[in-house]
Amino acid sequence: MYDGDTPSPHRSAWEEAMAEAEAMVTRARTDPETPRYLLILFTHSCRSLIRFEDQRAFLFGAGIPEAFLPTAAELGRTDLI
Repeated sequence: MYDGDTPSPHRSAWEEAMAEAEAMVTRARTDPETPRYLLILFTHSCRSLIRFEDQRAFLFGAGIPEAFLPTAAELGRTDLI
């Protein structure tokens, strides 16, 4: 941007993605099904139980009730070492 330029009234793709992510986390705080999908998304590439639990703790720290976040065993993640 240069002096005198006006910002675009349209949101960037990044801003839209961040708004959607924030809305999903907000919904996950009250809807027991949403955290399951978030956890699956966040842990899809995890290969260790420690990394899985780190991601689970991150979501818990974002205000999602721990009771809404399934364990690795509850998700059938027997592949974690």
